[in-house]
Amino acid sequence: MLLIRFVLVILWLIAACDKITSLQNDYTGYIIYCPCMGRFGNQADHLLGSLAFAHKLRRTLVLPAWPTMRGFVEFDEWFDIDILQTHQKVVTADTFIKDIAPQVWPVGKRVGFCYKPAHGSYTQDKCDLKQGSPFSDFWDHLNVDFDSTEFYHLTYSAADIDSWKELYPVNKYPVLAFRGAPAKYPVLEENVKLQRYLWWSNQMVEAASRLIYSHLQNESYIAVHLRNGPDWDNACSHVPERITFMSSPQCTGYSNKHPLSMNMCLPDVAHVLQRIREAVLLTKITNIYVLTDQYPLISDIEHGLSDLGVKAIHADPDIPQYDLIIAAKADFFIGNCISSFSAFIKRERQEILNKTSWFFGIDSNSG
Repeated sequence: MLLIRFVLVILWLIAACDKITSLQNDYTGYIIYCPCMGRFGNQADHLLGSLAFAHKLRRTLVLPAWPTMRGFVEFDEWFDIDILQTHQKVVTADTFIKDIAPQVWPVGKRVGFCYKPAHGSYTQDKCDLKQGSPFSDFWDHLNVDFDSTEFYHLTYSAADIDSWKELYPVNKYPVLAFRGAPAKYPVLEENVKLQRYLWWSNQMVEAASRLIYSHLQNESYIAVHLRNGPDWDNACSHVPERITFMSSPQCTGYSNKHPLSMNMCLPDVAHVLQRIREAVLLTKITNIYVLTDQYPLISDIEHGLSDLGVKAIHADPDIPQYDLIIAAKADFFIGNCISSFSAFIKRERQEILNKTSWFFGIDSNSG
């Protein structure tokens, strides 16, 4: 598997050499932002939107470190930036701050940007990029302080790109530093395809592969994402009043062709067992790999599906991103329609691995 991956990467990079050279000559200016909204799934959605925004502006995107409970993880520790470079110009935050910022964004000339609606009751009169955590933690991690700040009211859509260029030209604003990601959540439909350039680093793939072997000995398996726990109970209580909710477009469609249901957000045990049973009968696979941050329901699954001889596994890795890789690699996947964690898996399976995904609360597969 790793050899196949290596060959694919080499072929992709060779084919992209001319494009990379063109990109390097074409891009001017930089965009940097704090990935400070939500957990990893939300941050990944924002990354795709930020990539799209930077690409439209023809600026280089500074890839931020990922905030975790244990501190910051540099972008290229988790992801292969060479693949991203085949699509557009990017640079890690560490490289930018050490090697580029002293020339293009020196201390004394660092402007920060905060969004302010053009109309409405927004009363804040100060743009403070370092107010509160995780904002202060992020910029302190980069040893960045701001010398001045500005509000902006433009959107990140194609309709406002010319206005961005006119109001904030590169010669006056070589770096656009945003308090939050210049992107929407959930990811816009037009930006889902950018997931195909977001490949895990070799060290992440190798570590996840070792976990797969230790728990499953490389046998076929069905991955199931059970998003649950007190915080999720509270979130799902809003489902009845919503047409779309969090990452629901991944399974309801961006035109909302499927109405929301509680089983899409917080499926009961009976529905979880029903969907896993359907998958086992369809695939003849009896290994069930459960990823969750709360309740894996191992005994419920093994007892409730004992007639099928299923074996349920919950590895609970110290780095949750390993679960993302393991679920993407699975022979079959059942995700949570509302969760951005499931959304990341679905996009990787769809855009990179050409695999389908199922969801709780939806009878047919999502494609």
